[in-house]
Amino acid sequence: MDLRPGGSLLTQISDDGGQFVPHINGCFLAIDDLERIVFTNSLVGGWRPAEEPFMTAIITLKDHPTGTEYVAHVMHRSTADRDMHEEMGFYDGWGTVTRQLAELAEQRADPKANAERSPQQREGNTR
Repeated sequence: MDLRPGGSLLTQISDDGGQFVPHINGCFLAIDDLERIVFTNSLVGGWRPAEEPFMTAIITLKDHPTGTEYVAHVMHRSTADRDMHEEMGFYDGWGTVTRQLAELAEQRADPKANAERSPQQREGNTR
């Protein structure tokens, strides 16, 4: 990840915990430290047009009394694309990523708790 406007965002995904395959080839539109990340796959790194645009996401982070409020707002070019994303498991997938991110942050904040977890849990493969 090249965390700057115009920087490249490349991700991989594993549907079953096995081999990872390419997932997102996109571009960061805005990076506001500790507040907001905006990215799209309508562009790739360097502001170059993408071959198959699909979505733009705005991730906002705010202080919250019990930690951090995380809000993901995703926009699609059409209702059909939005519906397809939902059918692909958007809510479960992004929910899993959010849970794993929270667990990682909590582990880093409390190394003792991390030591008590199994190796699979420490790698984020299970809860």
